[in-house]
Amino acid sequence: MRRRNSIDSTRRQAGESGRASGRAAIFEAKVSLLAARTHCALNCRAGTTVVESAIVLSLLFSVLFTMFDLGLVAFQSNMLSLAARRLARESIVRGSGVDPTGAWGPAAVSTNGNDASAVGQAVKPYCVTMPPAKVTVQITWLDGTNLVDDRVTTRLTFKRDPMTPVTAWMGTINLTANATMKILH
Repeated sequence: MRRRNSIDSTRRQAGESGRASGRAAIFEAKVSLLAARTHCALNCRAGTTVVESAIVLSLLFSVLFTMFDLGLVAFQSNMLSLAARRLARESIVRGSGVDPTGAWGPAAVSTNGNDASAVGQAVKPYCVTMPPAKVTVQITWLDGTNLVDDRVTTRLTFKRDPMTPVTAWMGTINLTANATMKILH
């Protein structure tokens, strides 16, 4: 309604000063209205663009960091499994004939990856993305001795806290890896 009134008043003014100058006045009025409308559209849209960008970028980064977090869980699980197999292998090559000190059996061993013992030092290189002190190591000789053909089981556990709010609903993730092998010599 407001635009129409300004155009009508411009037409009235043009009628007074002649047709040619009236057309120019109408054209100027239309141009000024178009400029005002464009200016408002651009300035009013800028605020919504910022809000939309903030929403979209926060969702994008949430998904991206969640994927990174879950990928890290998979990597840590694989490294824990590798450490369990390597520790089981270290245990089977140190049977009663090789290790007279008894450091590698037959008594059960329970320690962490940050321990200064031979068991802790065997696990530590595989705790790349995990704090070694939070990795629990257990070695059990299932047959009660460390003689040839007896079995050794290693169990490594790591309690992982989530990094992102999206994965926080899962709570602490308990990663566990087991390996059982026979003593070779």
